[in-house]
Amino acid sequence: MTTQVPGDPPPDTAPESAARRSMLLAAVLLSVLSLFIGLQGVVVQHRSIVDKSEAIAEVYSAEVRQLDDGAFVPVVRYRYQLGDGIYRSDQLFSNPRRMDRAAAERFVQDYPEGATVIAYFDPEDPQKSFLRPALRFNSYLFTLLGVALLAIGFSLSRWQGRAGVPSRTSPVRIRAMSALASTAIWQLGGLLVWGHYFRLQPPPYGVAPVVVTVCYVLLGLVPLWLAAKFWRQSRQIRTSGEAK
Repeated sequence: MTTQVPGDPPPDTAPESAARRSMLLAAVLLSVLSLFIGLQGVVVQHRSIVDKSEAIAEVYSAEVRQLDDGAFVPVVRYRYQLGDGIYRSDQLFSNPRRMDRAAAERFVQDYPEGATVIAYFDPEDPQKSFLRPALRFNSYLFTLLGVALLAIGFSLSRWQGRAGVPSRTSPVRIRAMSALASTAIWQLGGLLVWGHYFRLQPPPYGVAPVVVTVCYVLLGLVPLWLAAKFWRQSRQIRTSGEAK
């Protein structure tokens, strides 16, 4: 049994323990589902970009095209030579992107006629190529959600220590350590995810990736604040116990 120190919070009651186990189960299940969906998309996009060869290409036309639904896409036509074959393509992005007219015109301005650019092509099918990586951030969003839920689940699983396992560590100190570990999982896992996105995706990044990343990092400071709070409480409890 966990040693009860005067001033420590009481152990979980049966209803509280059951509610915590339910929250833990929900966090774990949602974490696994989010990580499965997100990582699957991240891996597919990673392979579509890194497993490519490079070729020197020449732009021979560029324009803005309006789609039937009112959205716009930049159309950049370029050609590149591989051995005795000359290939042509108008695929600017690795994944199709739709945008407003102003954004499409900015991309077109980056590729004037006669410009020399790098084309990334599939070695197994040289006709498939693109000029700019375009990652879908929704896969990274699901992965970040999975990491956050994993950190929360870990914290819940250690909130009162391991059930049935004797411990001389007070519950407040256990909560401080679990919150600190949750911060490490949250921030380090998130760093791997959003770091991968910003490493492969050239600017401009768009509003959503920047806002989500900033909010994710800031929310990850909450368990760090809780860890500091519980550490102070633990020291106060220990100090008052020694004084008695």
